[in-house]
Amino acid sequence: MKKKWISFVLSFGMLISLIPGTALAATNSYSDIPADNWSVGVVKAAGDYGLMQGAGDGSFGFGKTITKAEFITVLDRMFGWELISPDTPAFSDVAKGEWYYSNIETTLKHNVIDSAGTFNPGAPITREEMAVMLVRALGYNTLAQSAASFGNPFADVSSNAGFITIASDIGMTKGTSTTTFSPAQTAKREEAAAMLVRVYEKYIGKTDWTHGFYAISSYS
Repeated sequence: MKKKWISFVLSFGMLISLIPGTALAATNSYSDIPADNWSVGVVKAAGDYGLMQGAGDGSFGFGKTITKAEFITVLDRMFGWELISPDTPAFSDVAKGEWYYSNIETTLKHNVIDSAGTFNPGAPITREEMAVMLVRALGYNTLAQSAASFGNPFADVSSNAGFITIASDIGMTKGTSTTTFSPAQTAKREEAAAMLVRVYEKYIGKTDWTHGFYAISSYS
């Protein structure tokens, strides 16, 4: 019952903040995306919203994995966080002067990631890592800890179950089947674009998500 209530409140919060603007035309502007591919619309939307850009040679990087550093950079851009550049790096493998240094330090400040020695910025991000980072960026870290005790719809999810359940319940991401999420599977650039656009349209839109957020925050 509690899980259903949380799902309802989250979904309601998302629904009241949908952007009412004009729908984006699904025009393929990249040479490497098949014209009839499912991702044409979301990739264009990601570009129009200023979230993700192409490779600069007319291609998007279709089918290629997105790295943890690249995903972090998009998150900072999407939430409009002011970048910080501390003198002492929080991670031993994220040196000051790297293009992603300020972005990673900024997401650490906003509790999107934890300081755990190393970050592996060039590693392809997994579906589980994307879901966890986005849920934490939305401010649902505490709620996710509680949601973990209510079970999850995916048989192959053991760690971070609460985060993945929330991500699924609010339509942020989908499973790879009705019973599987494939948490360790790496995410392609077009898949990341789809997840980011869903969040952007429902959370960063013209109407705040405060109604749903405060309802969740006040629920024991």
